[in-house]
Amino acid sequence: MGLELLRRASDADASCFLGRCYMGEGFVRDGAGFTVDEDEAARLIKESVLGESADGVLCVMRTGNLSPEVQENMPFDSLKEAFMIVKQRALENREAIVNDRKAIHRLFLLHKCR
Repeated sequence: MGLELLRRASDADASCFLGRCYMGEGFVRDGAGFTVDEDEAARLIKESVLGESADGVLCVMRTGNLSPEVQENMPFDSLKEAFMIVKQRALENREAIVNDRKAIHRLFLLHKCR
């Protein structure tokens, strides 16, 4: 189900994460059962970079697919810029998760006090 949703998404980040699924157990949870297809993985991840995915930039770096052509055509001024975008998004998500946990805890306490 999740793999099919990623296939249908037209989002550059989704292309990156779908590409990772095709890279085998070193890139997805052990035992997930994804078919390894390195050519399709490379195609999707490069497509994600050209589609403005900062996650895709980090992924091509990790997988060794950051060719001069991809680096020249990526829509970021530098690799550092892509890294900082991913880092900022991670920090924002972490803060949102912490805030959600606090809200859940408050709701639990309110309910318990009734």
